[in-house]
Amino acid sequence: MTSEFEENDIEKTAEEEAEEEAEYETEEEAAEKEAEEEAEYETEEEAEYENEEEA
Repeated sequence: MTSEFEENDIEKTAEEEAEEEAEYETEEEAAEKEAEEEAEYETEEEAEYENEEEA
């Protein structure tokens, strides 16, 4: 049988794990979004460079 203290500790640990997981997902999403923006920027840069070459 677990004491009330142990139960609270277990609940707190579960909450912390959930928060860390949510934070990790947010960081992962942010990294993906940043990568997409960088790819988009590089494409725009390449298009500008090609337009300059044609001129």
